[in-house]
Amino acid sequence: MNITTGNIVIYQDNEGKEIVDVTLVKDTMWLSLNQISLLFEREASLIIGNNNIE
Repeated sequence: MNITTGNIVIYQDNEGKEIVDVTLVKDTMWLSLNQISLLFEREASLIIGNNNIE
């Protein structure tokens, strides 16, 4: 993945606390497993169990 051509977007809650930073490359949003877990407020094991992430 060539992230030098992408943008980084930082999402914040209403109090200005950073929720997650996202790497955007063209039309694709890249998140780590930990970032997905934080975004959806779920344990990483639940996310792995419901996807084909290995």
